Amino acid sequence: MKQNLIILLLALLLAGAEKASAQTATIVSSVLPAEVRKTVNIKAVRDFRKQSGSPADENWSITSDGGWVASFEANNVKHMQFYTAGGVWQCHELVYTEEHLPYNVAEDIRRNFDEYKINNIAELELPTDHVYFINIHNKDNTRFKTIQWHNGDWQVTKAFENQR
Repeated sequence: MKQNLIILLLALLLAGAEKASAQTATIVSSVLPAEVRKTVNIKAVRDFRKQSGSPADENWSITSDGGWVASFEANNVKHMQFYTAGGVWQCHELVYTEEHLPYNVAEDIRRNFDEYKINNIAELELPTDHVYFINIHNKDNTRFKTIQWHNGDWQVTKAFENQR
């Protein structure tokens, strides 16, 4: 039940991020531009700066439900912090390749899927939880899977085969 709830939450957050409106502002300094100051909840901005500093490519987008996504990239890791319209932090999503995956998680996946190679990872930090969604593929790129890894337990959430 809890895993289904996590999957549903991730799907909703990703859908909101993909449907972000054209109201996007790139912040290139520690001072917010006036148009962003007027729209982004200052509570969200303060929390983002506390957690992430002031990245040079800081970008704020409004989601379809009126919330906010602050995104930036650092060390080949894409970061997205999700906030409600009221500025309350919801989650932090990180997207990266195998080199950034914690050793214990990578080893567990390699041990259980030894015929597969890790492709990329979406890590989701929630207020009370932490989940990894790991995309893997076989050597000849004909079989693909998405593995949900949570507290040492894993399950295949997607699997498909490419017919050549």
